[in-house]
Amino acid sequence: MEIKEKESNYGEISDLKKPRFGFIYVQTAILFLAATSEFFFRNHVGVALVEMNTPHPNAVSFNWTFHEQQIILSSFNWGYILMQYPGGYLAYRYGAHPVLLTSLFGASIVSFLTPHIVMWGDWQGYCLTRILQGLVQGVLWPSVIGHLSKWSPREDRAIHKMLMSSGSYCGLTLSMGLTGKIAGSSMGWPAISYVCGCLGLFTAILWGIFGASSPSASRFVSKEEKMFIINKLMEENRRDISTGKKQPFPFKQAFSSTAFLSLFVVLACQSFGMCIIYSELPLYLHNILKMDLKDNAVLTALPVIFGWIMVYVFLILGQFIMKRGILSLRGLRKSYNGFAVILPIIIFIALGFIGEEQKMLAIILIILCVGFSSSYDIAYYLNIMDLSPNFSSVIVGITNTAMTAMELVTPIVVSMVIKEDKEDRAKWQLVFAIGAALTTFGGLLYHIFGKVEVEPWDNPKSDQDKEEEMQKL
Repeated sequence: MEIKEKESNYGEISDLKKPRFGFIYVQTAILFLAATSEFFFRNHVGVALVEMNTPHPNAVSFNWTFHEQQIILSSFNWGYILMQYPGGYLAYRYGAHPVLLTSLFGASIVSFLTPHIVMWGDWQGYCLTRILQGLVQGVLWPSVIGHLSKWSPREDRAIHKMLMSSGSYCGLTLSMGLTGKIAGSSMGWPAISYVCGCLGLFTAILWGIFGASSPSASRFVSKEEKMFIINKLMEENRRDISTGKKQPFPFKQAFSSTAFLSLFVVLACQSFGMCIIYSELPLYLHNILKMDLKDNAVLTALPVIFGWIMVYVFLILGQFIMKRGILSLRGLRKSYNGFAVILPIIIFIALGFIGEEQKMLAIILIILCVGFSSSYDIAYYLNIMDLSPNFSSVIVGITNTAMTAMELVTPIVVSMVIKEDKEDRAKWQLVFAIGAALTTFGGLLYHIFGKVEVEPWDNPKSDQDKEEEMQKL
């Protein structure tokens, strides 16, 4: 069947109009919840550890050392790092829907079991549950990015990616703002795990019903929206690998690309800094600034709330800049790289000199740091799909492996620097200086070598393959 025959059934492809509110937004809303669940599962531990080592009338309390707490903080990443590349490959091979569904159900089950395993196995048992959580959640972001590359043309990619990823800020808000309150309830710290499990289970049910790996696999997407998406992907010289032949990832060509390597390095360096902000700062605020995290839950959640707001600010600003032609796409990516690097560096250094009586100033600095760091999604994650839309899920698996390695190393580095002197300000200053140095190195490398053009090794689809795909619609 020729393409012309298909056009006679649906109208001229060039006349297809973009749906005002397509089914892609339903997918985006569920993935927002998935990101919320994942970040709540992942990042509540910094606050939870403080509560678990504080006496509670209805819950077992512990007396874990600082070193043991650092091991617990890093243990999630022991499992998470193992599933990054496999997760990317599974999403590439089988699609995002079954992979993400398995992840959500698995994370919920582990969360429900966590209190029982901790009370049985003490801090080693907690480490075991965190490793299991890392294993089942390691496939989430490769699946999300792979899903986006199948559903979203370049012109809409920023909107859907930022709406999806803003769920991470929602999850962080819950973890920093509600974890202490939940732990202070009559049930105590075990309630944290049960709340996480219920949220994950609810999201899994929604995704199981409404999620789909691609428009062609969806039962609910309209024929018009499906045709529009496929046509736009063809105009971008891209292929829908959910229906095409699977090609092996070109490791040699990718790791010979300065654009790919600079992106790889900057994501790893940013990961070290973000891990300090989200996992180590609660301990710094508690031990150096003497902040009661339970009584100041809303205050300590303000940085993440501001970061959440700034996601939308950067999105709207980016759309305005591109529509007005103020900057090229490369200029936009590198400008946002600047936002994600320069101010956080200054704040990292300043935080080490904040006194106990300057709690509000510390919170303001952290708010600014998290807010401006939120630009890294537009700078870096969308750049993955710029370079290789077809292999985006695999690349996320590779880059996330490096990022997770840094997150795994961060608590160990902090533990080696701080040791048991957790109230020693000079040692915390050294921790912040290390974070600033790595952030600077990654940002400069990306600014010099980063680009936005599709890489030659992305293997675009041939014209014959495009005609075959249209015939399947």
